[in-house]
Amino acid sequence: NIGKGGFGCVWKVRHKITKQIYAIKVIDKKSIVNQNLVEQTNREIEIMYALDHPHIIKLYNHFEDDTDFCLIMQYAAKSHLYAQIKRLKRLDQKTAAQYMREVISAVKYLHERTPPIIHRDIKPENILLDSEGRCKLADFGWSNFHEGNKQRETYCGTPEYLAPEMINKSGHNEGIDI
Repeated sequence: NIGKGGFGCVWKVRHKITKQIYAIKVIDKKSIVNQNLVEQTNREIEIMYALDHPHIIKLYNHFEDDTDFCLIMQYAAKSHLYAQIKRLKRLDQKTAAQYMREVISAVKYLHERTPPIIHRDIKPENILLDSEGRCKLADFGWSNFHEGNKQRETYCGTPEYLAPEMINKSGHNEGIDI
């Protein structure tokens, strides 16, 4: 087990034949159905399949069984940015600048898509680090498309990291990720 979220766990797994390492996000289907989040889970999968960027975690495949939804994703060997900051206590300027460039590149890519994609839960725990220490934006569970000039109204994200427009419930667009 390499991670735990509100609806399931992430496991490090190895393909039996190729020996390739992956992360598999196992989402409890009963929780998703009971909280009426099936459409949101399907949207997460749709969005992740559409993305191809060096600083966004890659979704390779998915499946479901009677109890779980399973997403087979790229494995990030060095955990997440929050763990890195906690371990080191602080980042040097060069490393912090690298992380900022990589995350900004990923967010710019999302916002330049047609229609733009809003992540809505950018936080150190959702910025994974690969074996080379490069950032990979992950967890698109709260993500959605932003179509037209209409503001999105969904109140979502992690309470400790909410943007002012989310807290004020004043509506938002892709600018909320900034």
